[in-house]
Amino acid sequence: MTFLETCKRIVVEGSHAEIQFLNPSSFVDSGGEDLHTRSSLVVETSRKFVELQTYQVTARVPLIEQLEIPGLVGIDSKENLLGILYRERQAQQEKALMKIYVEEGEKESSKSWNLLQRILNRFGYVPKFCHKNLSEQILKKMVENSEQISSKTHTGPANFAVISHKEFYILSSHPEFVKTERDSMSMAQIYSGGKIRNFTVFVDPRSQGRLIVGSTTKENEPGVYFIENAASPEKTELTSSEGPVLALRSRQCIVNLGEENRKYTCIHLSEKRYNFFSYIWQKIK
Repeated sequence: MTFLETCKRIVVEGSHAEIQFLNPSSFVDSGGEDLHTRSSLVVETSRKFVELQTYQVTARVPLIEQLEIPGLVGIDSKENLLGILYRERQAQQEKALMKIYVEEGEKESSKSWNLLQRILNRFGYVPKFCHKNLSEQILKKMVENSEQISSKTHTGPANFAVISHKEFYILSSHPEFVKTERDSMSMAQIYSGGKIRNFTVFVDPRSQGRLIVGSTTKENEPGVYFIENAASPEKTELTSSEGPVLALRSRQCIVNLGEENRKYTCIHLSEKRYNFFSYIWQKIK
């Protein structure tokens, strides 16, 4: 599984998409005598219309390619540029997906804050989980959040996690962790580092001290959807005052669907014990 496969991918022919999914909304007390049969889950059918947007990445063709003498250096500059554009395109998609996971995860995690933490958050304080550089502590937090996701969504436990580079090396020292070799041909910047229990663990080199725990979006479920036009990406060559420009155009949309998405949590991590006084001390240092 790649990081982009943690969301549900849909390919459409036009510039719009209609997505229908089942949205568990609430429990209703049916009034029965048996406590196990009194409550029933209300599931509503939701339908969303999504409009695709145009995204473009470009690169200027080098002068040596413009002079039509690539054979002198034995390098096809245009092919190299296209490879770079494909990697940049995927990096932008990963960035957009990660932004949704962080926003939804922080929103869900903040619901467990106590009153004092909510008040201190107005001053910029965010609680952090102290893992003490122990893989067991990080795994324990992952399992704990997975169980919360399962109980709130009724779609099963979490099955993936995205972790910062430093904390990944701590977690990978756990005896249950199975590492996977990074594919040298892969364009992904957020890559799979291995598996532990039912979690596929992705590494995000750009983040620091952060752990995302989530459940992949399946068909007809609320969650994050990646909708793309069947013709994407389109390769085009533009002209400018500085010479030809290669471009990759995509019609796509990465969107979070569901009234209240509880499939993701975001935990901020710390090596040492962290509280409001630690936060103030970091600010005045």
